[in-house]
Amino acid sequence: MELTAVIKGLEALKEKCKVDLYSDAEYVVDALSNGWATKWRANGWRRNKRDRAINPDLWERLLELCEAHEVTFHWVREHSGNPETERCDQLATEATNHPDLPADEPYEGTSPISIAPETFASRPTGHEASVTRVVQLTRNDLRSTDPDRKINAIFKAVEEKLAELGPDLVQLMRSEKAPTFKSRCAWALGKLNYREAEPSLIAALNDRTEEVRTWSAWALGEIGNTRTETHLRRALDHENMDNVRQAIGGALKKLNYDTTRAHVSKLRKALQPPQTPDPILVALMERLQQLEWKTDYDEIVAVRSEMKSHDPAFFDSYMSWVRQKPEITAALADDRKVFRN
Repeated sequence: MELTAVIKGLEALKEKCKVDLYSDAEYVVDALSNGWATKWRANGWRRNKRDRAINPDLWERLLELCEAHEVTFHWVREHSGNPETERCDQLATEATNHPDLPADEPYEGTSPISIAPETFASRPTGHEASVTRVVQLTRNDLRSTDPDRKINAIFKAVEEKLAELGPDLVQLMRSEKAPTFKSRCAWALGKLNYREAEPSLIAALNDRTEEVRTWSAWALGEIGNTRTETHLRRALDHENMDNVRQAIGGALKKLNYDTTRAHVSKLRKALQPPQTPDPILVALMERLQQLEWKTDYDEIVAVRSEMKSHDPAFFDSYMSWVRQKPEITAALADDRKVFRN
């Protein structure tokens, strides 16, 4: 999907252009910016001696388009508040609900016989046996001492949707000290929606490395368990780095929580009228609390006028509180606007 989105965007250009292309698919951006895709093509669409590249037909089209234009790739974090990516997400979601969608070739609209053999090279015979073999080979690479093999295995676990490797990725995230591996594991666990990784990802919110904290927060948002909200908010309260705060905010948004919600104690405090040592003002406020708009309108106006004449500054504070009170009261009754833990 991410590859096709980039391809379609570039194919829309009718003449050679200098393009700044933004995508939240990090593996797409990295594969092109770091030259990985070019190396795969030069090696006959092999990532290494054993593994074939996934979706070589799409990578081939994309490389041809990149060669036809001057393309600079930029990665933006998913669900981080970027207006353009949020708009794309909205449009994509709306499109999926549209009736009479065209077939998604090659997966729906094309007979498997017509698909390039490379597309299914990793599963030559016996689907289940092949998947088991892919899992085992990828697991071996995750345990390798070769950094490149481990990184490739993390990407492959996501590309092949190998949720069986969730425990291996959790173990690698716990045992590795290099931030690159830990953050990549967090990314993969989020992509695989591996819920059992939540304790490790929550612990990683306190990691000393900004990169690890960022991707752990992102992964918790992808997994989407509302029980993690408390941990995300605690992390947000103590986090000073903007990138991590944005990732936590994006995770909370993914969980359908407002990142600006106040704690219940703060709202209860705000529900109290402004304080003053002046007995006259105290008496006036107590009087106002006993009156009802429907039956005591004229008296309310008179008491407020007396308060304003006695202390204009306090009157302004009091009226500000009066205007906010209905909103505060409504927020206290709405779990989406108040943080109780």
